[in-house]
Amino acid sequence: MATILSVCRCRVKPSRWCSVLRKGRLPHRLVGEAADGDEAERVLKARRPDLVLVDLPSFGDHAPELCRQLALAGRAFGEPPTVVALAPRLDDEERTALLEAGASGYILTTIDESSLAIAVQAIAEVTGADRACGRNDGRPSNGSRSRFLGTSPGSPGGSS
Repeated sequence: MATILSVCRCRVKPSRWCSVLRKGRLPHRLVGEAADGDEAERVLKARRPDLVLVDLPSFGDHAPELCRQLALAGRAFGEPPTVVALAPRLDDEERTALLEAGASGYILTTIDESSLAIAVQAIAEVTGADRACGRNDGRPSNGSRSRFLGTSPGSPGGSS
């Protein structure tokens, strides 16, 4: 079971995917929530999650820099987590900026709840976050991480 850090500024009115996480609808454990990069870094250091899911709409133009900050912070604390961006839509320029900034991939949140769960599970499996495979602390090694894990309607792993 992968551990997840949710980074979202939507604590008062959570987005749909934040609600899915909070209600335990994924086969993974939510180990922390953060509203900004500094808070996320503190959770990264203390909890060392396998996956960091970042709600892009709540960070606007600062989302690529936040992904960069989290990827660098994860490396500083040991093996970096898989940073995954979540957004209702992304154009080619936004996708490129996120991937260059250190995000491992993205999930388009326009997919239904069960597809969202499947996408997160697929990312956990592809990155090794779903099974222990070589870390001394019993947590998974992300050495097999794919650089691009985008899931969208019509793509493999997405709904059509």
